[in-house]
Amino acid sequence: MRIVIPLALVAAVAGAAPANAAFENLPPVGCILSRTERLPRADLVELVQSGFAPTSKSGKASLMTVGQVVQGCRRSYGWSKPREDAAMQYFAMRVLHDAAIEQGMRFGLTEPTLANYVSALTAEATATYATGKVTPELNRAAFAHLEKSGVPVATMKPEEIQALGQAFNMAIYTRVGQANAEKAYAGK
Repeated sequence: MRIVIPLALVAAVAGAAPANAAFENLPPVGCILSRTERLPRADLVELVQSGFAPTSKSGKASLMTVGQVVQGCRRSYGWSKPREDAAMQYFAMRVLHDAAIEQGMRFGLTEPTLANYVSALTAEATATYATGKVTPELNRAAFAHLEKSGVPVATMKPEEIQALGQAFNMAIYTRVGQANAEKAYAGK
C-alpha cells in the first residue's frame, strides 16, 4: 500500500518523532503503531515520508519489521483489506503527527493547543485540512489561535514563524488524518 501525503507538508517535518510509551493502550486501529514503538522514530519518519520506499539501510530494515507487524496485526484482529488500509493510514498519520509536534514544541506548540484548535474547526475547515491544501484564511485563524494560546508569534523571526506554521499545519493535517483513519477502520 502506498500512502500519499502532500510533499510540501512532509518536507516541513524532517525530525524524528518522540517515543510514546502510551502506544500500547491504543485501540486495534493503532496495532501497527503500538508494535513498532521501539523502532527508531527517525526510521519510521523516513519510512512514511518515502511512501514506504525508504532508501537507507535502517529505513529498509524498519520496512521489513513494519511488514511483519502488519501481518501479525492482521492475524490478531482478523483485518479486512479496508481495515488494514485504515490502520496503515493511522500509523502514517501518527508518525508524522508526533514529528510535527516535536518540531513545533521548539516554538511553543503543545498538544492541548492543537487539540483546542482542531476541536473548534468547522466541517468545511476540517475537510480543507484533510486535503493538505491550507487556505490563507485558515493560516490566519491558526496563527490567531496560537497567539491567543500564548505562543509568542509576534516576537518570532520570519523563518521561525514559517517553521511553526508548517509544523502546526502538519499537526492539524495528521490529527484530522488519524480521525479519518479511525472512522474508516470502524466502517463509518
